[in-house]
Amino acid sequence: MSVSSERILWALVIAAVPTAVAVALAPPNIYARIVVAVGALAASFPAAYLLAGLRA
Repeated sequence: MSVSSERILWALVIAAVPTAVAVALAPPNIYARIVVAVGALAASFPAAYLLAGLRA
């Protein structure tokens, strides 16, 4: 079972949307924004990966 780099790229693009919204709503502390960004990306990536798989 191989992982397509195109699917991973599309998943990162799709997951960037909720991550950007979460960072925009995060507190103005830079460390808090980093933690929110990493958490939001980690949380939204699996769903985005599945959506990217439907596209292929």
